[in-house]
Amino acid sequence: MTIHSSLATDLNIIAGKEAYDKEVKTLLANRRIIAIILKEVVVEFKDMDLSEIITCIEAQRENNPGYELVTRGIYYTAREISSQYGREFTNSEYNNIKKVYSIWICVSPDKNRVDGITEYSIHEKNVYHNAKVKKEVYDKLCVVMIYLKKNLDEESEYIINFLSVLLSEKIDYDRKIYILEKDLDLTMTEEIKEEVNTMCNLSEYVYESGIEQGIESGTDELIKAIQYIKEGSNNLKELTARGISTIIAQKAINLGIK
Repeated sequence: MTIHSSLATDLNIIAGKEAYDKEVKTLLANRRIIAIILKEVVVEFKDMDLSEIITCIEAQRENNPGYELVTRGIYYTAREISSQYGREFTNSEYNNIKKVYSIWICVSPDKNRVDGITEYSIHEKNVYHNAKVKKEVYDKLCVVMIYLKKNLDEESEYIINFLSVLLSEKIDYDRKIYILEKDLDLTMTEEIKEEVNTMCNLSEYVYESGIEQGIESGTDELIKAIQYIKEGSNNLKELTARGISTIIAQKAINLGIK
């Protein structure tokens, strides 16, 4: 394989991965999908119907980026609180500040965080004596981390089951729709079905392109690395521990295949 054709293949795979990521974000921006997530993880929405939650949604459009996503979530919630000045409150009307949520969906979490939901919020702690204030006075921000599962056959919380199936790259379109509708009791609109279908097609393209590149270059090791990544070994340390050279492992990771 020439350097030119190898680079072209890499660029095609990267372009496919970028298109896939964009489609995932489009799917998660669907108001019904957002409503399902909010009902499961935001206490204020627990007793509301999905149709009611949808009317409350304002339209808004890497799991290991080198820092903790929790810290970034706290920064975002603080920024959103600050941005309420002039809109929700002015001058010293701090009691009018609205509570802010930052919800993160981690598709490929570290092993010690797989299949879990963790919430970070402000709590009152009486260090000395018992001077209490109403919870709504300080309960102004909450960061929710949703860590998806790798083993789709294991039962979990509804929202983890739902998102793990919805965003899985290992389930084809027909099977995915069947599980979402029959097993998870989700009414799939035609809009959601179309978005899921596009996402599945892009996922298959990225995966097959990676395999083809390995075959064309004669690199069996790259094929193995891609397979290991699909199985969940998605960082340099895990790949090299399974016998993949550092150079090939990094190349496979750079392809962005999960």
